[in-house]
Amino acid sequence: MAKDSAKPFKSIFRQVPKWQDLWFYQKSEVLYQMTYVFCERFLPQYGDRTVD
Repeated sequence: MAKDSAKPFKSIFRQVPKWQDLWFYQKSEVLYQMTYVFCERFLPQYGDRTVD
């Protein structure tokens, strides 16, 4: 069989996006970063269980 006549393999499965590209992950990452900055800025480092 000649290479020119062979069709490329087409997957029967749908393409799965990377989890870093998902809209929900991106929004939750921003929310995590904002929470971290808030805790670092406004809550005391020791003596507050919210920081844990």
